[in-house]
Amino acid sequence: MRIKSIMNLKKFIIFLFIISLCLIDTTSCNSRKENTIKFLYYFDSTKEKGAIVELFKEFERDFNCSIDLILYDYSRGPDELISMLQNKDKFDVIAFDSEWFGQMKESGILYVLTTGENFKENSFTPALLDYCKFNGKYYCLPWLIDSRFLYINEKITNEFKLDSKPSNLQELLTNVELINESGKYYGISLVGANKQYTLKNLLPFIYSFGGQLVDSNSNSILNHRNNLPGFYYYLKLGNSGIFETKREAENLFMNGKSGYCITDLSLFQKILKSNAEDKYLLVPIPGNNRNKSFYANAVMLGINKQSCKKELSTKLIEYLCSWENSDNYTVELLKYGVPADLNFSCKFIDKNIYSMMIEQIKNPVMAARYMYWYNIETVIESEFEKVIYSEKSIEASLNDAQEEVITQMKKIKKRQE
Repeated sequence: MRIKSIMNLKKFIIFLFIISLCLIDTTSCNSRKENTIKFLYYFDSTKEKGAIVELFKEFERDFNCSIDLILYDYSRGPDELISMLQNKDKFDVIAFDSEWFGQMKESGILYVLTTGENFKENSFTPALLDYCKFNGKYYCLPWLIDSRFLYINEKITNEFKLDSKPSNLQELLTNVELINESGKYYGISLVGANKQYTLKNLLPFIYSFGGQLVDSNSNSILNHRNNLPGFYYYLKLGNSGIFETKREAENLFMNGKSGYCITDLSLFQKILKSNAEDKYLLVPIPGNNRNKSFYANAVMLGINKQSCKKELSTKLIEYLCSWENSDNYTVELLKYGVPADLNFSCKFIDKNIYSMMIEQIKNPVMAARYMYWYNIETVIESEFEKVIYSEKSIEASLNDAQEEVITQMKKIKKRQE
């Protein structure tokens, strides 16, 4: 009887513990203002924050709510963000890099979205929406989408009597070498050893030659032979110009010191702010002769599974992704991309340029939705730095990167057992 009484007491204590956790969770939700949404984002300048606050005003008025903006440090990667979302302080809406989606979803922190009538699927490219789904269910929605572009200083290319728009990578490389050999300018300014930017710049080249870093069975294949040409061309271009940090590569171009630059829309933002659109060309990165695959990455919006405001948060995401008021999109947000809504009409970008941007992202090739993508990015960027400084060949670097990623995956899985 005594043993039975002890067992019953243990069950009662466990029951009380579970009830107390439920009460704590409920209290946490109820202690917050009933109509306050906590919005996690990584746009770190004051002007960008101001632009987002303006986006919220109409929604806050229509739904009699308030939205708290909370900044997180993008440079610390998805692990830090996931840790924040698992914290007892319940965040609601999350803006995150599409390349973190695989890890975010597998970590079980994203709420399955129930889209309403305000979300129009036909306003988005099917490939982008498919990226947001697992088993037919949405775990996030696309807000802003970015790509990589070739920027051309026409004054320099005209000086060397070059065709303004190279038709393939070999022609681009020839032009870059010609400009660089003059000693007056760098042929091209490229992102070199720069955390969380280098791989994004490499991917258009990798994909252009049919390369992939992850196969259909979710195995890393960093050293696959199809990946070599993309790395080769990127390295050859940089060696015929200059490798720099992203900011410095863009500044060199803006200051007329390089003929070409390959980067995202942050450079176009600088061009617009300088009223210098007439000085430069913005075109898609030329592929090899067989394939033109346009890499893209996006700012995704999702809802924390632990959110107390799921219904209101869903309405906010739909509102933001619909861009019903085009005036709310400003040049301050351009460095993170253009609205993913294909029907959006931008008022401050030349129509021809904007049409080119939209055409490029209609069928985007995006990073694999892979649990360990951030590991791949970190390892490749570390290894490619050694290639830049001639410490390793491309082949040796990719072989070592493959081994390192496999080792890291084994360690992670062992910790999870």
